Amino acid sequence: MVITQVYIDPNFIGISDGTISNPYRAFPIFIKDTVYLLKSDTILTLNNTLIVNADNVIISSYGEGKKPIIYNPISTRRTITITGNNVKLIGICSKMPKAESYDLGEWNIALMNKERKEVELTIDNCDIIGGSPSVHSFLSTASEFIIVQ
Repeated sequence: MVITQVYIDPNFIGISDGTISNPYRAFPIFIKDTVYLLKSDTILTLNNTLIVNADNVIISSYGEGKKPIIYNPISTRRTITITGNNVKLIGICSKMPKAESYDLGEWNIALMNKERKEVELTIDNCDIIGGSPSVHSFLSTASEFIIVQ
């Protein structure tokens, strides 16, 4: 299995190709067996839910500084939806401040699979802000959360 690395820096100005010297400004289309690295000390503001629909995907960070933030200022439902299998979120922050005022049914990260097949999500050293519950399994019959702090 070949693992590809894709770099993302929301503050980058120039021609992007996903390399460390010319990172994308947002997540591109998710591809199987790929590591997506979001630059530390940055905030990636979303207009829609981020849907991770490929298998064997890792979203993590690169560089020095605080955990990068995936920020959804308008959502009260979800910031990230996982529909691929074996997805890992490592060392990032996922934030949806509107959901903090809701008591029930507003989740930050949704693990979802319409085919009801087994889906695995690993959350390692992440800050998940907003949502109740913060992580929720929806339409998956054999889902597994592995949360490491």
